[in-house]
Amino acid sequence: MTSVNRDFEEIKRILDKSVLGQGLAEDELELVADKAVQYQYKKGSRILEEKTESRDLFIIHSGEASVKMAMNTMHFMEESVARLSEGDIFGEFSFINGEPRSATI
Repeated sequence: MTSVNRDFEEIKRILDKSVLGQGLAEDELELVADKAVQYQYKKGSRILEEKTESRDLFIIHSGEASVKMAMNTMHFMEESVARLSEGDIFGEFSFINGEPRSATI
């Protein structure tokens, strides 16, 4: 994970295009954008792990990510259950309710 230069207007544009940003007033959008941190991940990197605790919310600016879930209680095998791409949001359940992550991204 690498932190990249923040471009406030670009972050607002990304948020505005996302489901999260739809319906937000301009001042609300600016408040969210002001708190946003932009990161760049290498291909194949794990962004978050199932069952871990975190309140971070993610919006994909570019690229794709795979959503994987444990197939058994031992977590030895994972199954890909979805693909995420530009504008998709993930981490919203833990962000809202504080519960551990339900999938690995």
